[in-house]
Order: sequence, then structure tokens, then C-alpha cells
Amino acid sequence: LYVKNKLLVRLAHGVYCLPSDEITLTEAVRFLKKENHLIHLASQSALAIAGITHNIAFSSQRAILWGDALHRPPEWIKRHFDIRYSSAEIFSFSDMDLDRLTRPVCEGLPCSIVERATLELLYETGTYQSFELTSNLFDLHPRLHLNVMIKLLQSCKSLKVKRLCAHYAGRAGLI
Repeated sequence: LYVKNKLLVRLAHGVYCLPSDEITLTEAVRFLKKENHLIHLASQSALAIAGITHNIAFSSQRAILWGDALHRPPEWIKRHFDIRYSSAEIFSFSDMDLDRLTRPVCEGLPCSIVERATLELLYETGTYQSFELTSNLFDLHPRLHLNVMIKLLQSCKSLKVKRLCAHYAGRAGLI
């Protein structure tokens, strides 16, 4: 009845908003976080929030979200936002605090810190990200927090990420 009378807009089964509401990515991710506590802005998107971008502002690029495989974003979110979702599990944390602390809330969104976002970017290099873009982003990098990077690399399950990290960090003089 409310939808028929245009008092509510149906986004999906059980999900509604007011006709005048403009849904933001931040609100959509907060909604998703209720079921998918691991969801966060990741990789190149998280680096952009931290001010590490190459020629493209974050607002004009696809948002990269990472989370678990069981709770993929619903279709209505994909229709409203230009997102790419990954359920890659590149970390095996023995310290769950490290997992939580490397995904703090930034500008209203759960977002990877620079060190974690860098490793996520390396995982996507060659698949979703070009080697040239990765190289350019490493050249723009501030100094990484070495103690955090070491803990993340110890928790990282991807040999590709570890090798690319050593290559790019050595080339950029970060280590």
C-alpha cells in the first residue's frame, strides 16, 4: 500500500526508503555491515581515502569492497553504486585485534588502513589492477608503519602478495 501510494520506494524484499531519500555508499555499507561484519572499503579505494591516488579522484572511481563470501552485496546495492566486491581471504589472523584495528571507520566507512590496503592492492595486481598503476601508487606512498606491515605480512597467506610487496617496496625505497 505504501509503495503503491509512492510513500515508500522498494529497493528489495524487505528494504525500503523514502522517495526523497538519497542513499549514500556510506549508508549502504552500514546496512551491509549488520550481516557482513568483515565488509570494508579496500585496496585502491582505501588508498584513495587516505589521499594516495594516481590521476583519479575517489569519487569518480569504482568503490572496492572486501568482505566474506557468505554475504555478498545484494543486487539493489549494485544497481545504485558502482562497486566491485571481493571475498578474497588473504589474511589468516591469529590476533583478531589486528584484523579489527586494520579496518577502522574512516569518513563513516569501515576502511583498510594504508598498510592493509597496500597488500589488498597487491593481491588485485595483474587481475583487477595493472602493474603500472600499482607501481605508480607505490611511488606516491608515504613511509609505511613497518611494525604494522610486518604483522600483516606474517598473517598474509598469499605468496604473490609477499613477493610483489618485496619487489615494489624495495624499488620505491620503502624498505
